[in-house]
This record gives sequence, structure tokens and C-alpha cells, in this order.
Amino acid sequence: EKWFIKQAISNRRELACKLRSTRRANEFNQSKSIVFPHALTFQDAKSRTILINAINKIRYTQDVDEPLYFDFNKVGLLFAPATIYFSHVLEQFQQRKILSRASKKSNIVRAMLTKLGIHTHLGLQPCYSKHEMVDWYTFSGTDLTFGKEYDEIEAVLAEKLGEETFLTVNDAISEAVSNVLNHAYETHQRYLGWKMALRVTDKYLSLAISDLGKSIPKTVPDRIDDHIMNRLSNTFNTQNILGMDDAQLIDIASEFRRSKTEEKHRGKGFGDMLEVCKNVKDSTLIVYSRQGVCTSDGQEYKKMVNYKDKIDGTIIFWKLPFNSPLPNQSVSSNVLGDGHE
Repeated sequence: EKWFIKQAISNRRELACKLRSTRRANEFNQSKSIVFPHALTFQDAKSRTILINAINKIRYTQDVDEPLYFDFNKVGLLFAPATIYFSHVLEQFQQRKILSRASKKSNIVRAMLTKLGIHTHLGLQPCYSKHEMVDWYTFSGTDLTFGKEYDEIEAVLAEKLGEETFLTVNDAISEAVSNVLNHAYETHQRYLGWKMALRVTDKYLSLAISDLGKSIPKTVPDRIDDHIMNRLSNTFNTQNILGMDDAQLIDIASEFRRSKTEEKHRGKGFGDMLEVCKNVKDSTLIVYSRQGVCTSDGQEYKKMVNYKDKIDGTIIFWKLPFNSPLPNQSVSSNVLGDGHE
């Protein structure tokens, strides 16, 4: 009798699971879901539009009980800047109900979403992989405290870099986070904080830092006084600063070497990273903010693009090879990636 009862319970449970799977499949197939393309990136116009549309639904959908459907079935590439930003947004909207499905052919995407700790919020089962692309460290916070986990990263960087280069790189990372806290948010918004993804291999360091603040193009005009204008006039045409597009304003921001506080250690942000790029061959800096994307090797290569869709906040992606600082050398555009490592 007990055996028959257990069998009946098991059968009902199995039937309920099948009904849920069928119902979810039907819901995904009724054009309710946002179908993500092959790559999660902000540097392809179509992919960017789809991703920003999903982010806006997370942020602005009024009915929190109405689930959102995200279809990751086609996704095969997770580019670091877009992925870390998407993860950062999800963390701020824990109450938003989301149902997702991911590809069953490859577990790398689900494994990376698990690594970022957002699989549960997306309604996905945990998944683990030994693939090298999952070898990322992630950090987040609302102040300059990185936590004990960062000690391991510092030890690796100290081992792979010379003492002077290590101090410069470490300071650049700290300054970038400091700049977020000092300039990206109003005082009451600091709880939004920053999120960082960092990967170290035998050949290079990859770093992505995200904030959900006011964006660089919005804050730059307010920070330019006569003194800064005079310094920038040697490099830029600053006669129509308000008429510049977002990518141009990001480019100008890279030349800021101090903030309104006039403290030398404040407000440098990604400008320090660009300075490092000027001395290290094959390094890359990509800054995403509002509609603009500015890519540079700190030397001769620079590419500025503007899109119709807007990102709220800023993402910095920095790729630095582990070699000794070299004299300025140009780097061809085909070695500049979109930060998918």
C-alpha cells in the first residue's frame, strides 16, 4: 500500500513537471519572450538594441508579478562589458520575476551565468564548467573595499608585473572605482555601487567595471571649467562642447587628470588606464557610456561610434598584456576586440 502511494505521488509529480515544461515552452513560443542573439554585446547595433530592450523591461515594467521571458537559447558568446552590466542591473531588481531558458547544446553560457550568481534570478538551474572562459573573478561594492578575495588577484598581478607596473595597474583599478563613487552617483545613489569582473591568464589581464550612474557624457560638460578648457584646447576643438556627441565627450573625459576637488589622486579613472596603454603594446581600452563607445590603444588607434540606444551609466573594459612597458608603437585595428574574454 505504501509503495502504491509513493508511485501515485511520483506520477503526479512527473505529470506536473511535464505540464510546467509544456506551459513554459508555450509561453516562450507565443512571442512573449525576448530572444537574445548569438552574442551578448553592446558593439553590434542589433544585439545592443535587444539587450537594452531587455534591461529596460527589467527596470521599468510596472507589474512585478508579471514574469519576463528571456530566451538565451541562441546565445553562444558572452562579451564581458555587456554581461557584467546586465548582471549589475539584475542585482538591483531582485523582485523582478524572470523566466529564462538557455541552450542545451552548450553549458558554457549557463555556467557563466551561474558563476555570476544570476542564474537563480533568471530561473535557470545551476551549471558548472571547467571551460577557461568561466575563469573570472567578480567583485562588487558601494565603497573602496575590495574584500579579501582581491588579495589573490593582487598576488597574481605582483607576480606577473614588474613592481612599478604593478603599482601603476593596481592604482588605476582603484582610481577607476574611486571615480565611480565620486562622480557617477548622487550621494543618495551610492548604494547602486560598482561591479567588476576580472580575469588573469598567463598572457593578459582583462577587466570590466560597471556603474549605473549618470554617465560620462552627462557629467563631462559640468566638470569643464576655464582651466580645463584651456588644457583641452590643445588637443580638441572645444568651441562647441555642448554639441559634441557621446563618443567625443568620452574621448574628452579621458584627458581629465584631476577632479573638482583638485586632489591629485581623485577623478583620474580610466584616464590612468589610457596612460598605461600608451606604454604597453597591444593593450586596449573601451569605454561605453550612454550612446557612445570609444575604443583606443592609447597610441595611434582610436575608434568612436554612437548608437541610437542609450546605456544608463558607464562600462570600462581594459585588456593589458603581461609584457614590459614598451616605447609607443601603433597597433592595427584587427587586434582590438570587444572584450569577450
